[in-house]
Amino acid sequence: MNDINTLVLSTHLPLAPETAVQGWLADFETALADGDTAALAALFVADSHWRDVLAFTWHLTPHRGAGEIAAALGARQPQVRARGFSIAAGRTPPRRVKRLGLDVIEALIEFETELGRGNGILRLMPDASAEQPRAWVLLTALEELKGFEEHVGARRPTGEAYSRNFGGDNWLDQRRKSQAYEDRDPTVLVVGGGQAGLAIAARLNQLDVYTLVVDKHERIGDNWRKRYHSLALHNQIHVNHLPYMPFPPTWPKYIPKDMLANWFEAYAEALEINFWTGTEFVGGSYDHEAGHW
Repeated sequence: MNDINTLVLSTHLPLAPETAVQGWLADFETALADGDTAALAALFVADSHWRDVLAFTWHLTPHRGAGEIAAALGARQPQVRARGFSIAAGRTPPRRVKRLGLDVIEALIEFETELGRGNGILRLMPDASAEQPRAWVLLTALEELKGFEEHVGARRPTGEAYSRNFGGDNWLDQRRKSQAYEDRDPTVLVVGGGQAGLAIAARLNQLDVYTLVVDKHERIGDNWRKRYHSLALHNQIHVNHLPYMPFPPTWPKYIPKDMLANWFEAYAEALEINFWTGTEFVGGSYDHEAGHW
């Protein structure tokens, strides 16, 4: 009898986080592929939220409510052809957490579309009317475009152009010419060399998009260096990393302003960011026929 009771009770225990997420993603992908908006809506709780960052909509697009989310996903799927939804490899596995006072299963996910690859966040909550938990929050974000992958990891430059270039321009010569923009215009002009400006320039560099950052201050990092004497970041270091080059693990949780300013200077050098200090953008217009500003 005890064995029977144990068996009965075990069928009512909540699913393991990984099992719950895998099941939801499989059902989600099937409903997307079938264009079944009713099935899509059934996968979300009534007061649910989907935020898309370029992956489905090419915009920052929020939707609220199971019906609205399902209709929007169904409308975009024929063009987007999202597929391959799975738990993100090599990242924090699905886990039970509390968000806004609610107990949920949280997972980092990945997927691909016809044009790119994306990742996102899924938060599931139990639903008494359903056998499996339903989605409360879904984030989908485009990470890269197919055919325009960043030069990182296995795609990093070989360096052969420098190692065998005897008598020609070495790396420093090429950097100086690139920085001067004497023979070409930048494709993208970034106005302001703070954290956002440096981050977008670093990203664009890896896509072979010629980018110039301009800032009116005399030194890179002066936008922090010149603030009040005792200033430190008000949020913790984990949410302030820049692309490709995270802060050292020895750094304090709350970074002092001058420490951050000096890091920005080193970051721009290490990431080969073309940066003009003492330069202020005063206006301009783009000549579409000539193809320049």
